[in-house]
Amino acid sequence: MDGGRSQEDGYRADPGGPAADPPGGAEAHAGAGGGAFDRWSDEALAPELVGRSYAPVTAGPVLYVPVYRDGGLIGYLWASETEEAGDFQPLLPPDVAGNVARGWWTMEHVRLRRGGLTALEALRSCTGRVDDPVGGRVDADAPESRAAGLAELRALARR
Repeated sequence: MDGGRSQEDGYRADPGGPAADPPGGAEAHAGAGGGAFDRWSDEALAPELVGRSYAPVTAGPVLYVPVYRDGGLIGYLWASETEEAGDFQPLLPPDVAGNVARGWWTMEHVRLRRGGLTALEALRSCTGRVDDPVGGRVDADAPESRAAGLAELRALARR
């Protein structure tokens, strides 16, 4: 049952059922192109995290480190070199583990920003310190790599 909602109404259904109403209603998030609201997008999280976490997007270059859990790579933790932006990029397409880890890292970023760290300081503070059963770990000897932008990092994250 789709609850009478369709993508044309600004909702995206997933295997768990129809997407929840976005903050402010679907109309507020359909955008100028009238596209469907994607509850997993960076823009979907933004209203709840503005001023609490780092920006989830940047146009400039990013530094990143690999994140592992249960012996395997699950994604990359990144930070902008020039802006207060940083996030966790799960491997693509994201699986449940990647989505759960992204939520964990989002809350870790809220905590680190509240502690006064810049996005780049937050990235570097996690190296060798974080080892969480949900968020994963960043090895102490993790190589800090550079991508020209988020598009390059997302291409790296494609399986």
